[in-house]
Amino acid sequence: MNSQFYLDLAARGLHMPIGADLVLHEESDPEQARNAGATLGSVIERTARRWNTPLAIPLMDLRLEKFDLLAMIGIPLQEAETFHFASSMDGPALAALCGEQTALLCAGSQARNESLAYMRAVPELV
Repeated sequence: MNSQFYLDLAARGLHMPIGADLVLHEESDPEQARNAGATLGSVIERTARRWNTPLAIPLMDLRLEKFDLLAMIGIPLQEAETFHFASSMDGPALAALCGEQTALLCAGSQARNESLAYMRAVPELV
């Protein structure tokens, strides 16, 4: 898709909230939906359709990246939410982050990836 698509949207005066989290909280169990790829994909699709936009914007949750990165250096998920570095990373930790990923993604990251796969099957939404 070229930049003209986005320029045309802006020229039309498109206004939309990034509202996937709002729609997510309409689910009967938002936390379960957050970690279930197809359900999360459906939430993203419904969000785009509600605000009549072709842009399907996933949840913005930087905690997922934090959890995944910390897992790569051995910090367990239970500690990741409140973990803060007290000093610079040592060589082995930095090497673990720069090497090939061996740590599994957290449930939220897996669901996000599955929701994006779900969205590939909805060709009218980007």
